[in-house]
Amino acid sequence: MAYEFDKTFKKRLRKKPPFMQAAVLRTVKKLDEDPTRPGLRVKKMQGTSEVWEASIDDANRLTFERHGGDIYFLNHCNHDILKRP
Repeated sequence: MAYEFDKTFKKRLRKKPPFMQAAVLRTVKKLDEDPTRPGLRVKKMQGTSEVWEASIDDANRLTFERHGGDIYFLNHCNHDILKRP
């Protein structure tokens, strides 16, 4: 499985503290290894047909799109991300 990052995703990641950058990248790796992993709580975002969300931790999420077997990461933030993917 291949994955790409939106430029906004990368820009926001650079602004995060190191511990949060590591958490985001761990989640990306886990999605790459096994997207059905229960701890990721992957689900399609309500009101969209293309955008999915996964948990980074209890308070943070990331959003992505699936294109065949590939993943395109869109954004990452706290729960407010669910209001604006």
